[in-house]
Amino acid sequence: MKMKEIIGTIGIFKFIILMIASTFWIMVENIPYVPLGLLVIAYFVGKQELKVYVPFVLMSIIGFIGTGIYLNTYTTIRTIIATGQTFESSHFNLGYKCGTSTMDYLLKDNRIIIFDDGKHSEEIKVAQLYVKNFEKAFHDNNSTFMVESFVYQNGITKERVKTVFEEMQENRWLSRGSTYMGYIYWVYLKKLNHREISLFYNVNFEIQNEVYRTLLYRVVLDEKMQLTEIRALKESRKFRIIK
Repeated sequence: MKMKEIIGTIGIFKFIILMIASTFWIMVENIPYVPLGLLVIAYFVGKQELKVYVPFVLMSIIGFIGTGIYLNTYTTIRTIIATGQTFESSHFNLGYKCGTSTMDYLLKDNRIIIFDDGKHSEEIKVAQLYVKNFEKAFHDNNSTFMVESFVYQNGITKERVKTVFEEMQENRWLSRGSTYMGYIYWVYLKKLNHREISLFYNVNFEIQNEVYRTLLYRVVLDEKMQLTEIRALKESRKFRIIK
């Protein structure tokens, strides 16, 4: 059956709506399991020739690949910095995506997924201010800022943090400047009043002939802003930036 015949059978308006709806999948932990849109369409369209369903099946496949509408359910496990308490929470997210994210996930794409969109703009500004102050202290060769604002847990001591700062100085981590890339916002239950964000910056330095291109800052966004992690990533570590 030709496309014109399918549209003639269903109607152009319904056809467009059904084409979009056919990309709708229910996902569990970022993997699509139920082609809900296609199942609803099969019920809605009713008994028609199988050829009528071909464009909707194709759109459902596109939805599986990573472009479509999704209801995603997932769980997160988080540890509160101050208390060490670990908890698990469930989340539901309804939205749409473009690209091939599902196939990237299933094919075990090893890239780190970070975001550079309009969400969490206030949190990003606050964390960027911390990074700006950190970089100033670095260029002033002043470890006090890092030592006084670091989160001390899991056996980390002020002496160790000061040593890390000295190693950063010795290897000139920020000597060529840095450029903001994107963020990861860490989700906690609202009632816990605890927020964290990781900012990623482009840098360029070497340690023992290994080239490093990325610097990660993980910042606690409580009343007293603190640094819970700083880490350099080798040039072999790739990223996928979602805008």
